[in-house]
Amino acid sequence: MSAPLLTEVKNIRKIPFDVLEESLFYMAKRNQERIRSAISLELEWSSDVTEFVFNTCKHFKLEKSVKYVALEIYERFLAYHVLELRQSVKDRQETDRPLSWEVIEERITEQTVLRVLTSIQLASKLSSHYDHVLPTQVAEFLEKSGGKSYSKSGIFSSEIRVMKTLGFKLNVTTPELYVETLLCVLYTNDPSTDDLLYTSAVIVLDLVYLNRKKIYDHLFENVTGISIEEISENETFLKIKADYMLLGTAIITAAAYIVMREHWNIILEQLHQITKILRKDIKSFCLTIVDVLSNELDP
Repeated sequence: MSAPLLTEVKNIRKIPFDVLEESLFYMAKRNQERIRSAISLELEWSSDVTEFVFNTCKHFKLEKSVKYVALEIYERFLAYHVLELRQSVKDRQETDRPLSWEVIEERITEQTVLRVLTSIQLASKLSSHYDHVLPTQVAEFLEKSGGKSYSKSGIFSSEIRVMKTLGFKLNVTTPELYVETLLCVLYTNDPSTDDLLYTSAVIVLDLVYLNRKKIYDHLFENVTGISIEEISENETFLKIKADYMLLGTAIITAAAYIVMREHWNIILEQLHQITKILRKDIKSFCLTIVDVLSNELDP
């Protein structure tokens, strides 16, 4: 199940409440599953990779949702790929053919662009069976970008490697899905909600993606009072990073704070009622997002 596409704000005001209720139930369930299964490696973010994915998806003229799905696929793949390789190094240490982790790291770095392109390719296939990125396009892009050249078979092998590493489970949920569904509920519950909230939330979503590490580092310091550099993350904060329902509410509330300041507390209260997330948690996360983005966007 997926959220309705919000191509126009007017369309989301017509969505039946029972459809939204079912969507919210499904997403809450997926969110809990994600929180339970999250590993720290999966939640290590690179703004450079995010920017590259955004620009590459724009180059291929893909639907906006593809970039978020591609990042989910790549980040999950990289996490489990690293775990697999670490185990391989460990298993080979006592043999006559030991593996060097430094060599493995170099290989991972060398294959980064290919793996990212593969993730975009797979995400585009999930979005459309007829209008997706082809192996020839990937090969041409890699050649023009000045990276290592790959044959069609090499690109196909990369697809298989990514899918096998993920257990062929590519049906991912993204923060975009939570933002869009929660916006649907807000507009359905209160038709007087300003259309500008949707436009702002879409922009804030992208900016949050591009600044995820800074935002979560600041949130950690605000919540714990401890510098992120002084201590490794604990299990509780790992769950916070994996919580897309919380992230969705914070993004929408931050968007409201930016474009409809006099009403942002109303939006916060409505999201609290919808999700049952504590008001103080939504507010803390929202203000962290606003603070980081304000600093990043100031000339």
